Amino acid sequence: MFDNKVSYPIPVLPMQTRNKALAWRPLAYIPDPDLHYSSVQKKKFAASVKQIRLFKLFSVAIQSFIDAQQEGSMDNVYLVLGGKAKYVILKIPLAYIIGDNQGGDTIAGRICFYGITAKRISRCCDATAENYDDMSPGSCAFLNMEDIMEMVDHQRWQDLEDLYQSQCWNPFFEVDYGANPAGIFLAACPPEGLHALEQGIFKHLLDEILGQLLKPEQIALLDREVQSWVVQPRQRLFRSSNFSESPRLMFKDGISSLKNTPGCDRAGMMFALSIATLTRDGHAAFGRLDEDVTLNISYTLEMLLCYWAWLKKTTYWNIDSPSQLENVKIAVSTLLDELVSCVPRLKGNGWNIPKVHEQLHVPAYIQMFGAHRNLHTGPTEHNHIELSKKTARRTQMRANDFDWQVSNRLVDKFVVDIADFTMSDDLEEPSSETQRPNGIPHNSAVFDILIWKDAVGGVHADMATPSTHGKFMPCQAVLHCLTKHCLGGAAVVLEEEAIRICCVTEFVTNHIHLRTNPVERDGAWFDNVVIKGQPDEHNIVSLTQGNLKFMFCFSERPLVYYGVLHPAYGYYPQYSVLTHMYRMQYVNDPDDILGSSDHFDQKGDCWILDDDDMLNGSSPYLSVVCLDAVESHLLMIPYHTHSKFKIGVISQTLWADKFVTY
Repeated sequence: MFDNKVSYPIPVLPMQTRNKALAWRPLAYIPDPDLHYSSVQKKKFAASVKQIRLFKLFSVAIQSFIDAQQEGSMDNVYLVLGGKAKYVILKIPLAYIIGDNQGGDTIAGRICFYGITAKRISRCCDATAENYDDMSPGSCAFLNMEDIMEMVDHQRWQDLEDLYQSQCWNPFFEVDYGANPAGIFLAACPPEGLHALEQGIFKHLLDEILGQLLKPEQIALLDREVQSWVVQPRQRLFRSSNFSESPRLMFKDGISSLKNTPGCDRAGMMFALSIATLTRDGHAAFGRLDEDVTLNISYTLEMLLCYWAWLKKTTYWNIDSPSQLENVKIAVSTLLDELVSCVPRLKGNGWNIPKVHEQLHVPAYIQMFGAHRNLHTGPTEHNHIELSKKTARRTQMRANDFDWQVSNRLVDKFVVDIADFTMSDDLEEPSSETQRPNGIPHNSAVFDILIWKDAVGGVHADMATPSTHGKFMPCQAVLHCLTKHCLGGAAVVLEEEAIRICCVTEFVTNHIHLRTNPVERDGAWFDNVVIKGQPDEHNIVSLTQGNLKFMFCFSERPLVYYGVLHPAYGYYPQYSVLTHMYRMQYVNDPDDILGSSDHFDQKGDCWILDDDDMLNGSSPYLSVVCLDAVESHLLMIPYHTHSKFKIGVISQTLWADKFVTY
């Protein structure tokens, strides 16, 4: 029923509060022409007429904001924030407007055309179609609003036409932008790098790989590899819901058939494709391509994922350091150059699209507006539901009264919401509970196992409550490790003298939630973890990575929990930008496996991978570790179903550091 909404936030509040609908105040609704004109009538309107009419609506919408910017208009304002209040002098410069690409072009007065023949490819700068081939940091310059105002004042219509700029006065020229010389051209919906990356570059790259480079039978192999991870035992970092900064990795239907997916899922498709290219079967899907082409694809995928993680950071470089800013500009420029050269796009306009060029502007946006998440359009778009759509549904939907009724319903909503917020704030009592760093979660299974020797030396492990918890009994290899650790040389021969261990399926240590459950609801779950060792004589601390199989404690020491771990060897060479290759330990491994030419390539300084399809019949080597030493989770993907190797992905918090160093 309406085409647009002009509103402003309360900028002094934190981002989480600022993104709430209650923090926004609509200034005006821009009516939808469909309510007043037929499609035939609209087609007869010249584009310049539509632009002038829209600017007149904008002029009315932002007039109160312009008045509030005038000197002395907001002196001695009684400002209340929480339980504090004081009289202040407010100054409200316009920093930026949040919205989509077409909306930003409309506000800035740029003609909304993005073809290869466009005279200007971005509303922010003076770049033309010739700039597509130039990815250097200084290939374009931001427009100066005073220069455009001077063109309009002196009626230099041809100069404006050459810039794809509207040939009339823009009401946003009258707004105060502080020290920003670009004015509305930089403030009008600065292109959001994350959105342009996820819905632009990611989309086109996936289409090029899955739609042009690979054939259907090869894509089927990739999908089969991605789908195979779903039936693997689960782990903490398998799902993005368990780690807010992690892209999605689990795709039950593969990745080739997904269409019209949200941006976050496109990042997940990139991640899944990146890991799949490193596995045996996934790499085989690229068998018809040259090895260099496959390496370029894998490198490009990981490079873009590092950039994606970097854009999601909350802090960046020192704002007073020109050299650090220059390093970032060079890093973005290098990224785009390598994208275009490593995976050429032959479809359509190739990589000659505005969303690629506008990535060059991202460092300047961060320098001016702070963390890139400040420009995120998602929360504000979601606020349209509360501030516009729900309010509109409570009207009679009659064109003549629609604006008036929406305004009244919105005022009523604000009154009720503020009252509800105030009452809720008064009723809330601070919680006295503190988070326990260690403990058993409420949804963990807790059971006892009795370990003992009979009169002839036979070792037994009995579930104390078999009818209830028999399904949690671990496998023979884990039981053997448990009995060896618990009994050792003890001469326990009677059941009455059995060693009782308390076992759990979930445990929290060092704020890390661990799980070892063979009968989890959606499949077995065994976390991969990093264990911190004791310092050696040189004060060097070693780390042990492995798959956690079981967790327990002794009844006489209930606060100290242990885990049965299937460890990997301490040597894990880098396999790609984001991964390392881990070799799991097995009982029949040679004592000096790194010196064995059958297992380790001395010249290449890497493991010799098991590319054969034989079933791994070796028994895993297991050890007992103290769970207090757990440092973090680790995402590990099997090299293939029966492999002794696992591809370990570095923590997603480190991805951004791989993109640029300041």
